[in-house]
Amino acid sequence: MGSGIVVQGARVDGTAFPAEVSLSPIATRDGPATLAIVIDTTELVARLATLQREALHDPLTNLGNRAALRLALDDFFAHPVSHRPVTAIAIDIDGLREANRRLGHGGGDALLRAYANRLQSVVRPVDFVARTGGDEFLMLCAGPPETGRAIAARLTGPYRERRGRLGASVAPVTASVGIAARRGREGASSLLVRADGALLAAKNAGGCRVVEAG
Repeated sequence: MGSGIVVQGARVDGTAFPAEVSLSPIATRDGPATLAIVIDTTELVARLATLQREALHDPLTNLGNRAALRLALDDFFAHPVSHRPVTAIAIDIDGLREANRRLGHGGGDALLRAYANRLQSVVRPVDFVARTGGDEFLMLCAGPPETGRAIAARLTGPYRERRGRLGASVAPVTASVGIAARRGREGASSLLVRADGALLAAKNAGGCRVVEAG
């Protein structure tokens, strides 16, 4: 029976490629031998990488999705760093419905993509940001509460999306933000519930503000 072995192959021009080698013992006129079958798996590896990325990313904004968030929470709350400080920042865009009305859903989608870029511009490599719903996002910020507060403070200001060639229509939007800093060895579920509660308080207070959980 053959055995599959994953190896790094080399083409005639010297470029490397992933390959799977199957080895099978065979009988020949000169005695026992081994038959090696080499399969170039470049396309398979690329397809698997694409599927994995699609499984963990929101297709509209290219941010992490809920599945990626679960993995990030496992990482942030995993042993042996289960006690490390982290701040959860829940974000909801104010006025997206009005933006969709004025710009159309295509314009609204462009606004979401642009705002996602804004979120990515303020996070650090050690942080994480995901789109968790239609106009909802969540950040996990490593470090002391002051770090999370500083990042959250940059997210509420007015943001505008223009339709460019399609006209001069402008849809200004703001964001409501709720933040919760981890308490001691508080678990992920409790932290997210407190951040969501703070976000709800920000929305109920009129939006365009940051509310920190008590």
